[in-house]
Order: sequence, then structure tokens, then C-alpha cells
Amino acid sequence: MSNWRSTVLGGREANPYAFMTGTSDFNRELFGAENLIFGDEVAATDYRARMKFGAMLKQLVVNPTQRCHGKGREAIALAPFWRLTMSLNDESANLEVLPPLSHDSIVDKIILLQAVRPPILGQDDWCSRSRSENWARIQGELPGFCAFLDQYQIPAELRDGRFGITHYQNPDLLVQLKAETPERRLLELIDQVELYWDPAAPSSRDGWECTAAMLEQRLENSDSAKMTARKLLHYQTACGQYLAQLAVCHPDRVRKEKHRNGLQQYRILPPSKS
Repeated sequence: MSNWRSTVLGGREANPYAFMTGTSDFNRELFGAENLIFGDEVAATDYRARMKFGAMLKQLVVNPTQRCHGKGREAIALAPFWRLTMSLNDESANLEVLPPLSHDSIVDKIILLQAVRPPILGQDDWCSRSRSENWARIQGELPGFCAFLDQYQIPAELRDGRFGITHYQNPDLLVQLKAETPERRLLELIDQVELYWDPAAPSSRDGWECTAAMLEQRLENSDSAKMTARKLLHYQTACGQYLAQLAVCHPDRVRKEKHRNGLQQYRILPPSKS
């Protein structure tokens, strides 16, 4: 049984996950479907994996021409009509597979909607019928729904010159995503150990100017933060990536300074007392 999204888009769907994550070099089957759909099989919450996933998502969403490669066949360039849909539970562990939405390059390419259980699913009129009967009822409504979409005029304030309609992210899910980001966890560690004073000038109240390596070393030297920091900063460039994101999302707490000796400097500031 197909889902309503695939039915509206022509009744054809394919799963792009293996190709998007690099576990398969072949993607020919994707060009026989309009709806590229996947969900719970996405399990990588590692920051680098999420960034790689975001880069591939941008490629599929933005580029009008895609490389079609079937096994044992020569790759060719085609211009498919694709809509990419992903379904996840709204627990933090599931949401964390999404690309970091703090990146300007990805935020306008994702529409994040929250689905809720409709009341009709608990009504006798629905529960007394079989799954196939209820699906037939939904299918009967789809032509009218498609007619509504075809005639709908996008309000001027929601129009986008590139994608037709501007992006939307459910505010509740967005707050949850931002609260669980690794850069936010790093900021919590900084606050836990109060790493915003220069050890060489503890009386200064201008914050602490440091590199990512300097911050990582101080976290490593803290008995209370060491174990958490090791798990969070488990690859070489993690601390620098998270600081860069904090400078974008929390400029009142982390600022980018000039490079010195070829190294990016950051100024870490204490939280406001207000």
C-alpha cells in the first residue's frame, strides 16, 4: 500500500538512503520515482555524518541535473522531478539525524513539519473499517486535495524566488533541535567549568581569547568535565567546528577574533546577568 504523498506525486517511490550515505555508488532506481522517501533507517547522529548527509541533501534538492548511474552501465546526466520526504519520531535521538539547521546553507532547504494523530483515528466510523477500506476513503479525497493545491495562490510574504515557497520549521521542534546540538552541549560544559576567564589574567572581564585546542586542553584538565568532553570532542576538528557554530548562533557568548599565527581565535564570554 502506497502512502498519500507518493500517490499525489504519481504513485512511485524510491529510497535514496544508501546512495546519500555513500554505501552504494548506484542510483538508477531513483530515476523511476518522483517521491524519494526514507525515515527510521537513518541512524548516524555523528556531527560529521550529519554534515555529509546535509551536503548530499542539498545536492538532491537544489541541482536540476543529477548523475544517473546503474550497475554495469555508463553514467549519464538527467533532470528528474524529485520531492524528498523523511519521516521521523520527534524524540531528540531521532531528530538528531537531521543536518544541523544552524547552517545558513541548509536551513532554507528543509521544511520541518510536526504531525499529530488526527481525532478521526479514534472514531468508530474509522475503527470499524479495514485498513484497505480506510485507504480507499483517503484516495477518494485526494483528487479534491490536488485540485485545491493546484489552484492555491502562495501569499506574497511566503514566496521565494528560488524554491517557489519559503522554508518553514516547526518552532517546537526547532527549539528541541537547538537544545540538543553538540555545540550547545559544549557551551554547557564551558559554563559548568566557567571557562570564560583567561588563566593568565583572571581579573579580566573581557572574556577569554583562545583557540579550539586551548579550550579542549582546559576541558581535558577539568576533573568534572573531562569524560563528557572526550565523548563530545571525539574527533580532531570537533571543537573548532562547534565553536564556529556557537559564534553564529550565540554571538553574545562566543565571538570570532582575528587569526593569529595561522590559528582561528575565539573570545568566550560569560553569560549575561540580566
